[in-house]
Amino acid sequence: MMQANTITLYCFPYSGGGATVYRNWQPDLPTGVQIRAYQLPGREERFDEEPFGNFTCLMAHLYEVLLPAIKPPYALFGHSMGAIVAFEFAREIRRRKLPLPDCLFVSGADTPQLLAFTPPYIHKLSDAELLKYLKKLGGPAEFFHNTELQKLFLPLLRTDFKAIESYRYYQEPPFNFPIVVLGSADDILTSLDGLDAWRQQTTNDFRLRILAGNHDFINTAREHLLTTLGEELSSILMNNY
Repeated sequence: MMQANTITLYCFPYSGGGATVYRNWQPDLPTGVQIRAYQLPGREERFDEEPFGNFTCLMAHLYEVLLPAIKPPYALFGHSMGAIVAFEFAREIRRRKLPLPDCLFVSGADTPQLLAFTPPYIHKLSDAELLKYLKKLGGPAEFFHNTELQKLFLPLLRTDFKAIESYRYYQEPPFNFPIVVLGSADDILTSLDGLDAWRQQTTNDFRLRILAGNHDFINTAREHLLTTLGEELSSILMNNY
């Protein structure tokens, strides 16, 4: 049973990412914060399973697996594709009239009402073009110099891009819980206006926190990001208890 002075942070992966990056956050977050990161098919210990190439199917899977396990108090976090996943997951929680999160943390993604995926689609790029695009986003240098890693991960990345590019936004009322947005001024996938426009998705508190780095700031600015998350989650715990 959840202790009264704890909060669970449910984390959703970015394109090509697995649950380990989030699970490794646990030692660097305040006492009382518990990380839960579900592993999607196609990555890490589920590498041999077929990943989802359709956003609706991906979300239906998460609803079936995770919704029965959600227990308050909790918050949601997602980076890039994971930010949109976390947002739509919160919407489904509200539709089902389940206990709402104390906060939605979204990172590295413009607000969904501004997203419009149109050709040329990233998932249809050649391997060479896809690698060139990924290099602009950032990421570990060894990936771009290791053809074996590329053979392993490019299919997963392509499928994840296909899934998020199938996403379509539909208008619903804003949330009544806080939204905290994490972004970078040097991220080519976002804009300051697009990050700030997340405020339209809540009638509660809104905070925009800008970190250093490119789209991969979730890894390159890890210390700053975890400090920010820790401060926000500690504040929730203090206010609740």
